[in-house]
Amino acid sequence: MTFKQLQEEVVARGFENIATDTGGEARIKRWINQAYREIIDTRAWAFLEATKEGLTPLAIADLGHVLSVTDVTHETLLSYVERAVLLHWDPALTGKGSADRWYLESGTTLKVYPADAASTFLVRYLKEVADLVADGDEPVIPAAYHGVIEDGAVVRAYKTTDNYEAGQFVRQEYDRGLKSMVRGLRVNYDSAKTIVRTGTVNDYL
Repeated sequence: MTFKQLQEEVVARGFENIATDTGGEARIKRWINQAYREIIDTRAWAFLEATKEGLTPLAIADLGHVLSVTDVTHETLLSYVERAVLLHWDPALTGKGSADRWYLESGTTLKVYPADAASTFLVRYLKEVADLVADGDEPVIPAAYHGVIEDGAVVRAYKTTDNYEAGQFVRQEYDRGLKSMVRGLRVNYDSAKTIVRTGTVNDYL
């Protein structure tokens, strides 16, 4: 559904009076976006995953949460460090050697330490999702689960009208829908394995 269709569905669930009130349309739009954001923030959804590869500094406009940073050139995985911690160690950030840490600057620019302008780095991340604004905007959530957004908005509408009993019922439907979404969009049904090695260290060198 588009943003406009979501608004129409919410209104059709008994909130025509709110839609015609002064500022009512804006409130309905806000409830939809609040429900949308709540769902997005519930899990590290696979549909939000993206990658960007290149030289650093690496600007990623839609960066939400970093999942991993790999030095493709040297086939190594970097660890995160806060920029403030690096400045404590090296105020000028002039360290030498192979990069083994990554940090963020200005929220969306990824840098490595020690600085390395020659190697290629691959960033796996979750995209930051913008609010729905235009009538034709569509949620990034798969279409089969757009009804969960609708339920989340309706819960907020009932709360505003002090109809807590109806709101509680819809909240249960919303929770069921969210659980269904978690199950349906799960990409891994395997379990983590532990590798147990026996013998001495020299057996693996």
